Amino acid sequence: MLSENKIPCACEADIYGSITQIVLQEVSGSQVFLTDLVDIDINDNTGVVWHCGQAPISMCDEEFKPQATIHTNRKMPLLFQFPLKRGVVTLMRISKSFGKQKMVISKGEMLKRDMAFTGTSGVIKFDKNAEDVLNDIINSGLEHHMALSYGDHTQLLKEVASTMELPVQEM
Repeated sequence: MLSENKIPCACEADIYGSITQIVLQEVSGSQVFLTDLVDIDINDNTGVVWHCGQAPISMCDEEFKPQATIHTNRKMPLLFQFPLKRGVVTLMRISKSFGKQKMVISKGEMLKRDMAFTGTSGVIKFDKNAEDVLNDIINSGLEHHMALSYGDHTQLLKEVASTMELPVQEM
C-alpha cells in the first residue's frame, strides 16, 4: 500500500534497495517494486521475480482480483497477493557487490503467467538470454533485491548513473 503511494518499501533493512527504489521512481515517474529474482529457467529463457506481497496494486494483472494475505513465513498481515501485469519492465539495482558501487540495469517483458509463488510475482522474459543473465548475476555477486518499474527507462538510468559517477552493468 505504501509503494502505491510512491513510498519506498525495502524489506530486510536493504538501504541500497531503498535508494534504488527512489532513483528508479524518480526516473520512471511511477511506482516501483523491490523484488527478488528467485528463479531462472534457461529452457524457457525466463526468470521469476517475487516478493512477499508489497508490490503496488497498480502492477496487478488486470484479469486478477488482488487478495489480502499474510506473510508466508512470519504469518503476519497485511500483504497483497496477485500476479504482475504484462508489459515492458526495467529492473535496476544500485549495487555495492565486491565493495564497488555500480548501477545494474536489465530490461524485459513481463509475461502473462500464473503466479509462481504466494505474494506478488511475475515471469519476465529478459531482452538478454536468461543463461547470460544468470551468469552475470553470479559473476557480479549481485545482491538479491532489484527495483522494478513498468516501461523502458534504460537510457535515462544510464544518464543518471553517469551523473552519479557509477559504472553501469547491463544484464
